[in-house]
Amino acid sequence: MTRFRNLLIFIIVFLFYLNNVCPGQNIPQLEHLKENLKKIKTFDVSIVSNTHTITKDSDFQQVLKRKCILKAPDLLRVTVWIDYGSDDEMLGQDQSRNKGFVLDYLPFLRSASVNRDDKLIIDYRFLPLLLNRVIDSCTIVSTDTSEDYLEITWNNPKDVTWDKVIITRFDLAPPYDLISVSHGHDMEHTSAEIIHFSNYQDIGYGMRFPGKTVRNIQTASRTAQETISVESIALNVDIPDSEFVINLPPGTQVIDHILHHNYIIDTPELPLDPDALENAPKTPPKIINEPNEQLKEKPDGNLSQTSAEQPTSIDPEPASNNPWYLWLVLVIIVGILFLSFFLLKRKKASTGA
Repeated sequence: MTRFRNLLIFIIVFLFYLNNVCPGQNIPQLEHLKENLKKIKTFDVSIVSNTHTITKDSDFQQVLKRKCILKAPDLLRVTVWIDYGSDDEMLGQDQSRNKGFVLDYLPFLRSASVNRDDKLIIDYRFLPLLLNRVIDSCTIVSTDTSEDYLEITWNNPKDVTWDKVIITRFDLAPPYDLISVSHGHDMEHTSAEIIHFSNYQDIGYGMRFPGKTVRNIQTASRTAQETISVESIALNVDIPDSEFVINLPPGTQVIDHILHHNYIIDTPELPLDPDALENAPKTPPKIINEPNEQLKEKPDGNLSQTSAEQPTSIDPEPASNNPWYLWLVLVIIVGILFLSFFLLKRKKASTGA
């Protein structure tokens, strides 16, 4: 009986130790980020990206301008312009996230989609400021320390495709700058896209942001490198909530993945915000047939046409940084020990009889 009790105590202490020193606990880099991110109420950043793409049949460059604004806790908007040079720009995409809803507007197709916020990372290029989404939503699988950096591998329960595994690398010493990030759908496919951050600058409130970002993409059909520079960045400036509402022009086709309807906006500048969506009738104004094709974002960040998918609504459960499997192992081991103890006691009783 004493041996059984001592063994049980040892197992409980051992599993408690594993649970408390497991990856994700008391990592200075992450604790430092958590404290700094609490200080950010809003941020406004504008970047310019130059992408050089090589395929089997082409070799071309594209310049895009992006503006990202965020207001804690749940307002986010990213606007993209295509730069043709000589001050000739065209709005390419406008995406707003508000209270769990996502509105993605593609003006060149006069089309917009509405969905829930089931994607963890909106844009890896803004990851140094959006890393709290990873910290709050992903589970750390492993950590590995080299001479120069700390590598953390995350599991993303909200995504089963290209964001399932996220690998981040941080400087070992303060100010713990994020060096790179790569991602993929499993442990063997995390290098299709790698983003390197450098030329960090202090932007206030203990935060640092890279002045230069290089995004490398390697697939079977193409190779691309995107070089990003920061035009302006400001923290904790006043941004009214109205800046996060996209006004869709009349004639815009809306693909609604929440109400499972397609319809056309036919009133002038109708704002499609979460409050309007919650109060929207179940039968929208004009119902049209499902489109044959719709835009879908590829894992490499480009937009391409694919066959239409059946609209779905996903409400992922929040993830925990405490590995559940440790407690499962504890329950199994304790069960086995109790069963062994019971059988041993029964055997002794039958032997004594």
